[in-house]
Amino acid sequence: MVDVVAAAALNKYLKGEKLYGGDQVNTFKSKKERREEREGEAGLGIAIVILYYSYVVIVGLIVWIGVIVMAVRCNPQNEAGYGILAAVFSGVYLAQWLVKRVMLKQDGYCVGV
Repeated sequence: MVDVVAAAALNKYLKGEKLYGGDQVNTFKSKKERREEREGEAGLGIAIVILYYSYVVIVGLIVWIGVIVMAVRCNPQNEAGYGILAAVFSGVYLAQWLVKRVMLKQDGYCVGV
């Protein structure tokens, strides 16, 4: 067991030529070098978070606009009212549309969509 621990320690801290093809890495870095590495990693993480949330916002807008268009087209008797209702409560409107259209199968409800 001691041999395994010693081999792991040597592998981690001494990274020699024979094991890694001549790429020797200095593990004893200054505080400045370690801080620069962390800042670079943090910048990459922030970029990924920004890309993820921009994707979520774009997809959310597409779905939100689709629900509003569906509400206006499915309710020609009161387009403005249902459009505002769908804009404010898009998830609730989409749920009631699914219940009416798919579960209850109301005749003539939202035939064009």
